[in-house]
Amino acid sequence: MEASTNGRLSVDAFEKFVGWHAMPEQLDGLLLETTLRAFGNNYGRLPTQMERQIVMASAIEALEVRGFRQPFHMLRGAIADGTGTVEPHVHDWKTLDEVRQIEPPRGLVGHVLYEETVTMMYGESETGKSFITVGFAMCVATGTEWHGHAVQQGPVAYVAAEGGRWIVNRFTAWQEVHPTAPEPLLTMLPQPIQFLQAEDRAGFIQYIQTMDPTPKLAIVDTLSQCTVGGSENAVEVMGAFLSAANEVKYTTGATVLATHHPSKGNPNDMRGHGSLRGNVEAILKVTRDDDVVTIEADKTKDWARWAPIKLALVPQGQSCVLTSLSEADVTKGLSANDRQSLEALARISFEDGVTNTDWKKAADLADSSFMEARKRLVTGGWVWRDKQSKRYRPTESGYIEVPSETPF
Repeated sequence: MEASTNGRLSVDAFEKFVGWHAMPEQLDGLLLETTLRAFGNNYGRLPTQMERQIVMASAIEALEVRGFRQPFHMLRGAIADGTGTVEPHVHDWKTLDEVRQIEPPRGLVGHVLYEETVTMMYGESETGKSFITVGFAMCVATGTEWHGHAVQQGPVAYVAAEGGRWIVNRFTAWQEVHPTAPEPLLTMLPQPIQFLQAEDRAGFIQYIQTMDPTPKLAIVDTLSQCTVGGSENAVEVMGAFLSAANEVKYTTGATVLATHHPSKGNPNDMRGHGSLRGNVEAILKVTRDDDVVTIEADKTKDWARWAPIKLALVPQGQSCVLTSLSEADVTKGLSANDRQSLEALARISFEDGVTNTDWKKAADLADSSFMEARKRLVTGGWVWRDKQSKRYRPTESGYIEVPSETPF
């Protein structure tokens, strides 16, 4: 066995000595105990943290392909024990009455996001998914209500797989509209984690498990960026993510939230193997109509579905933020800018409507003022927007508000 003079092992020597990948497909009983003992006894002989991460990743992969569901927990136990002996776990069996006394998971963000769950959120590109995850993250990390919903405050880990340098503007915009919020308990990884690579999975799990205090929320934005090179329709690809997410959930109690895209053939379902839908506790669906973003419960495993939540996407600084659409926003009368925009639309609109560009030019307002007016007019029912052509025209209610422009 190759080793240095001080008794340290190289990675190659460790792999040969423990011999994970030379093991048969069925690794159980005495052979499993012997292998874990070898791992536990020799893990500390690796000289650097990087080498320990390499062999940990290799061991996790070897156990995962043999069907073990919590390999990281098994290996940590072997290391802590020092002998690698696998002691039978004494499970806490309960009567039905005792189970009834167990408190169910509480809302992490109102009734929208629950603690100790793996939750998916899907929607087309540019529907506002990342603005929602930024809001969840910052509200939990600062203890700020999320659009009227109470939150549990705690640390948040955010994987910004599509680039932290761009998404940071969204965090800044949130802080600009919440100037009194405390410093967020949030850390970010501004690059993807590749769940198909054992070392990346192990690194993700280890980081979340060693956060102090224990995290409340871990966000993966987006899942597709974190499973590059694999087919989303393959069970092993979705399984790699679910394995890591469940490991985090079971060992830390954190909620894992991942964003995803809809199926190309069915916009009312997620892409990927059916095991993804079947093995998460909740699924949120996001749609967008103009500047109104709607979040609805697609799946709730053990709690009632809630009514869709509508939010308005409005400009803020170098980005945008989501704001609540209060009843007053929908029912109040038209402002001067609203009326000017509606009159302009009525003047130039024909049966098939007009483009946003033509309407804005006719309204002759500053960009932010026009966008605010357009949002209120669409939300309030004075203007109709065709989702396919993305053209606008006044509704009957809109023409009633500006009778001088009515074409009939």
